[in-house]
Amino acid sequence: MQNKITLPLNGDIQVVLPDSLEQISTYVLQEQGDWFEDEIRFVRALMQPDQQAIDIGANYGMFTLSLAKAVGPNGRVWAIEPASSTAAFLRESVQLNGFEQVNIDQMALSDHVGTARLALNNCAELNELIRDESSSLPSEEVALSTLDHLMTQHSWSDIAFMKMDAEGEEVPIIRGGKEFFQRHSPLVQFELIAGHGINHQLVQTFEEIGYQCYRLIPGLGVIAPLQSLEAREPRQLNLFCCKPDRAATLAARGLLLQKQDMLDEATATTKLAAHLQSGRYAWQQQLTVMPYAQALAPAWQQRPIDEAATQTDDAIALYTLAMDGNISVAERYEALHRSLTLFQALVTRQPGALHAASLARVARDAGQSTLACNAVAGQIDRLNTQRQIDPSAPFLTPNAANQFLDPGAQVGNWIFCSLLEGLERYSGYSSFYSSSQEVLNRLASIRQLGFGSPEMLRRLELMVRRYKVI
Repeated sequence: MQNKITLPLNGDIQVVLPDSLEQISTYVLQEQGDWFEDEIRFVRALMQPDQQAIDIGANYGMFTLSLAKAVGPNGRVWAIEPASSTAAFLRESVQLNGFEQVNIDQMALSDHVGTARLALNNCAELNELIRDESSSLPSEEVALSTLDHLMTQHSWSDIAFMKMDAEGEEVPIIRGGKEFFQRHSPLVQFELIAGHGINHQLVQTFEEIGYQCYRLIPGLGVIAPLQSLEAREPRQLNLFCCKPDRAATLAARGLLLQKQDMLDEATATTKLAAHLQSGRYAWQQQLTVMPYAQALAPAWQQRPIDEAATQTDDAIALYTLAMDGNISVAERYEALHRSLTLFQALVTRQPGALHAASLARVARDAGQSTLACNAVAGQIDRLNTQRQIDPSAPFLTPNAANQFLDPGAQVGNWIFCSLLEGLERYSGYSSFYSSSQEVLNRLASIRQLGFGSPEMLRRLELMVRRYKVI
C-alpha cells in the first residue's frame, strides 16, 4: 500500500496524494501550494455557482477539486479518470472535502465503447492508453466509453466547461462525442502538446466542428484569439477553444477578447492616450507604494527627461493600465502589448539599466515565459560581467513575489536575488523537472542573499530531499 500525504491546494482544498517526491503532483503542491498551470487560476474565475463541468483525465484532481469548489454544492462536476489507483486517491480527496457535487467515472474515453490497456507511468500524470500491443510497460485493463454514451447515461445539460487532458487520445474522444458537441457548447481547455510536438490534428479537429482557439493571457486573466500555432509561446501546454455563442457569453463577462473587439492602431492610440493623461498610471503613483521604489524614487525624479526616460515612463504606465480590471479587455490587451514592445526596445537601447527586469515581468504576464526567461538571464549575465547594478531608471520587479520586500540598505542584493528568482520561475514549470547543480546553486544563492520568496526556500529543500544533496 502506498503511503499517503494530504496537501493544501490553493489554501482551502485538501488533496490526498502518494507520499513520494517522484510524483509530479505531490512535489508541485509542496513547492508552490498550487498547481503550476496558469489555466487553473483562470478556470477558478471562470466557473460560477451551480454550473456544470467535465474533467477528462482528472488524475489526482487539481482541476476537479477546484471546479467543485467554484460551482458549489448545487453545481456538478464529472471527473473521468481511468487508473484505479489514481481514481482511489481522487475519491478520498472528494470525500475529505465534502464535495458531493463530484461524480467520478473510472474509465477512459475514446471513439468507441469497450476496454483498453492503460500504461501505468511512474508519474500518474503521464498514464496513457497503449497503442502498441507489444509494449512491455506495466498496465491495467480499463473500461472504455464515449462522450455521447456518457451524455445519455448522465443526462448532461448545459455543460459550461470541459478540461481535456488524455495524453494523445483527444481526437478519438471528439469523434466519440459528435452528438455531444452538437448539443453542447462548453469552453474547452485542451493539452496542446502530444509527445514531443504540437498536436496540429487536434486543433484542426476542433476547428472542423466550429471551435475557435484562444490562449490565456495570465496577467489579464483573459483568453484571447490564438494568432498562429507557429508563433505560440514554446512553453505553452494548453489552449482553450469554444463556439461563437460561448465566446460572446464570456466576452460579456470580461473573460474573453473576441477578434472583432480588438482595437485598430489609431483607436487604441487615442483611447490609451486618454487614460495616460489622467496621470493615475504613472510610476510616481503606482511604484512608490513599494519599499524598493521609495528608496530609489528621489534619484528617478532627477533623471534627464530625454526620449529613453519618456519611453520608460510610458512603458510602466501602460503596464499598470493593463492591470486595471476596470478598463475594457481590448484596451488592457493593447496596453500590455505596447508596454512589452517599448521594454524590448529599451533593453536594446539601454542594456545597462534594469529594463530587462521590467521586460521579464511584462512578458510573463503576457504569457511569453520564454521571453521573460531570456530577459532575466541576459540581465544576470550583464551584471556578472560588469559587476555593477544601475537602478537609476524606474523598473518593475521581474516577478510579483519580490516587489513588497524592503531591501533596506541592500538594494543590490535585493535586485540580484529578484533576478535569480525570476530566472528560476521562468526557466521551467517546477524544480521537479530539473536535477542540475546549476539550479541548486541558484536556489542556494537566493537563500544566501536573503530576499527570496518562501517558495524558493521550499524549492531548495525539496531538491535536497529528493536528490540527497547538500
